Formats: sequence, structure tokens, C-alpha cells
Amino acid sequence: MRRWIVLAVAALVALAPDAAAAQAAPPDPVQALKRQFRAEHGVTFTEVSRMTGDASVTRVRAKGGIQFGASGPVASYMTFSAVQKKGEDQGTEVELIMTPGQLHLSAPDLPPGKKWVVFEPDKGTKVTPVPGLLLSSQTINPLDPAILKAILKGAKVKSVPGGHLYQGAVTYGDLFKAAPKHYAAQFGGDVAGEFAKRKVSWRLWTDKRGLVTRLMSNRLGGGADTRYAGWGQRMTIPLPPADEVMSWRELWDQPYDEPGFDLGPFRTSR
Repeated sequence: MRRWIVLAVAALVALAPDAAAAQAAPPDPVQALKRQFRAEHGVTFTEVSRMTGDASVTRVRAKGGIQFGASGPVASYMTFSAVQKKGEDQGTEVELIMTPGQLHLSAPDLPPGKKWVVFEPDKGTKVTPVPGLLLSSQTINPLDPAILKAILKGAKVKSVPGGHLYQGAVTYGDLFKAAPKHYAAQFGGDVAGEFAKRKVSWRLWTDKRGLVTRLMSNRLGGGADTRYAGWGQRMTIPLPPADEVMSWRELWDQPYDEPGFDLGPFRTSR
């Protein structure tokens, strides 16, 4: 009997996974993201970014939301303002709404009744604003499955309270290969030469479901810290009322009569 018990225990030990294998592998963030792509659902975000140059640092604070469709973002909105130094007047808060083919910008000093300016590509062109392109200072777009997959390849990962932390660096060349249309629009063309070898270092946090909760990145000239929350919430982003919107071409044709400022031959008239 004793021998039977010893053999049984030995068999159970042999069948049991070892401690390392028993730990569940981190959920795949790419697949977790794809499962969020449902019509009229989305995620909110907050962001603080910095841009450096000529011994100065500019910080911008932003918040907003991104609406998904079946294959990814379909609309975005954001409010942002520059972070002023203590004692300085706070900057004007600006609103943006982006949908495929249109970018709406709130603007002061418009004609009576107008609150928004709409930017659209010229007819016949294939230029289409991409949600997320202008609504984040992140070079890395973690809401694009191809880009997310590219940065996670070979990244270090460890468990942290509430989820996992990934860390690594990615070149501009690798980002361009992952999403050429996105980065061609962002950088005005192909990425080549020394620029393609330049790296963006990053840290990315996910929750227990594998969904991105925070992305910090650093690059030459600045960086950003973005936090995501409310994954899966109902979200629809409406466009501004049509009677409150004017085209940027209409705005460009408005006369500029600010006292003390003479545009000379460039003054326009109705």
C-alpha cells in the first residue's frame, strides 16, 4: 500500500506543470486591441507631451476620445492647451474633431455665428486625415494593430500590479514598414537614411486583459505620456452643427483689418 501511494504521488508530480510553465502567459495586446473594434464603442485618453528646442521646453496637455468601427478608429475628438509657467496666463483651449476626410478646429475671432473651421483635402486628391495622426503627440500609434505588433516584437515584458509592462525601442524605419501610409502622411514621404535608423524608446503598460493603459515614449526633440481608460464604452462623436462651420478657404478670403497691422499687397477683400 505504501509503495502504491508513493507511485501515485510521483505520477501526479510528473503530470503537473512546473511553476514557471504554470504562470499564465501575458494576454496578446494586439488581439486584445482588435476585439475592441466595434461600431460606436471607443476609449478615452489623457496626454502630456513635451517638445524641446533652442533651450526651451513646451508642454501640451490634451484629453479626448477615439471612436472605433469594425476595423479601427473612425473618429476622434480632443481638447488641448499649452501648459503655462506659474504666474503666466493660461493658454486658450482648442478643440479638434477628426473624421476620415475632415478635420474640424474650433477657432476664436470667427465671423458672427461661426465657431469651427473645417479642413478638407482638395477634390481629386487622395489625402485623408487619419484619426490619431493629429490627435496625439505620440510617434507610436498603439491603436494600430500593425504598429503595436511591430513595437512588441522582441520587447522585454514583466508582470506589474494590475497587468504587464513592456519596454523597448523601435526605429523609424521599422515603424514605416509596419504602417507605411500612416507614417508617409506623418513624415511627408518615405523614411530613409539616418532618419530610418533613429530610435524611439518606449514603455507600455497593459491591464489584465492585455489592453493598453499607458504609453510613454521619448524621441529626439520630445516625448509623450498617454493614458487610456474606459475601453469598450459607448461612444459616438458628432460633427459640429453645419451652420456653425466655415471652410478654411472662406476664412482665408476674409479681410484682415486688425489695427496697426498692414498686409500690404496681400490684403484680401470680399
